[in-house]
Amino acid sequence: LKLGVFQVWKGNIKEARKSWQKGLQLYGKYAQRHIFYRSLYTIALGKKEEELTTFQKILTEEKIPVGLLNHALEIAEILVKCPEIKGIDTAITMIKNNMNDEA
Repeated sequence: LKLGVFQVWKGNIKEARKSWQKGLQLYGKYAQRHIFYRSLYTIALGKKEEELTTFQKILTEEKIPVGLLNHALEIAEILVKCPEIKGIDTAITMIKNNMNDEA
């Protein structure tokens, strides 16, 4: 999954999406961090409408550690620089709001 972030940083969204699709097939599904990151990368793959609801639910119902929130925010702030990725700006707002609520 991180390879895809690097590919976005290099401007190759097509390869990034391939990396995320492959990565999500191998990525865990049950641990809190796996569910959280899986949701973030699913948004990046273009399934923003349904996944933003899931992402907000995770943020609301789970006690996401601040370190995990910070790391996800760093990733999202790289992804938002790519105009082809929709919905990441909303995810960033959700993460920041959750961090402010926890403060």
